[in-house]
Amino acid sequence: MFWLFGKKRVELLEEETKNSFQQVKNDIAGVGKWIKHLDSKDKQVFEILGEIIETSQEKILKMNRIKFHSNKNKLHKRIIS
Repeated sequence: MFWLFGKKRVELLEEETKNSFQQVKNDIAGVGKWIKHLDSKDKQVFEILGEIIETSQEKILKMNRIKFHSNKNKLHKRIIS
C-alpha cells in the first residue's frame, strides 16, 4: 500500500505524525505545570484564609472578654449603689 504514496511521502507523513504527537505531549506537560501552579496558589489562599480566621477568632474572644468584664463591672456598681 505504501507504494501508492511513494517513500518520500510516507516519510513526510511519519515525520509530521511524530511532530504532532510531540506537540500534544508538550501541551499536556504545559497543562500539568499550570495545574501544579494553580494548586500551589490554591494552597496559599487557604493558608491566608486560615490566618485571617485565626486572627478574627482571637479578636472576637478579646472583645467578648472585654464585654464580659464591662458587664461584670456594671453589675458590681449596681449592687454597690
